[in-house]
Formats: sequence, C-alpha cells, structure tokens
Amino acid sequence: MRREAAETLERLEEFSRHRYVPPYFMASVCVGMGMNEEALEFLERGIECRDGWLTWLGVEPRFDPLRGDARFTSLLRRIGLPQASEK
Repeated sequence: MRREAAETLERLEEFSRHRYVPPYFMASVCVGMGMNEEALEFLERGIECRDGWLTWLGVEPRFDPLRGDARFTSLLRRIGLPQASEK
C-alpha cells in the first residue's frame, strides 16, 4: 500500500497549496511509510501553526515508531504532553 500512501501524501501536499491541511495528517502518512524524518518535520510545522490535532500525539499509536526519538520527546514536551515515563 506504499504507492497509495505516496499518492495520498502527494494529494495532501497539492491540496495544502490552496487550503489548510493539518501537518499532523501529513506526518501520519509519512510515519506510516517509514519516512520518520519527514514526519518529524511536519510535526514541527504543526507546532509552528498550532495544529490542534497535536493534542493526540501522545496517545496516537501510529506515531509509536517515533517514540524512541529524542526529537519526538522534545515535541511532546514543547506542546505540554507527558512523555511515556511521566504517565
């Protein structure tokens, strides 16, 4: 399903040129494709634009592949969400 995911990401990026697309959605597609660097970049954008979907970042299972990354932990801290060790 990688091809379908890549097509979805491409459509989201095209759509985002004309309308707001939450970076959270773009990040979730990227992490599903194993594109963790890109996912983290979209999450950073989400912080910048105060994406409301980021409130789910601490519990959304699709972001589990990022949980061991210090940058992800930093993202959680910056938006005020507890890290796994704080739960």
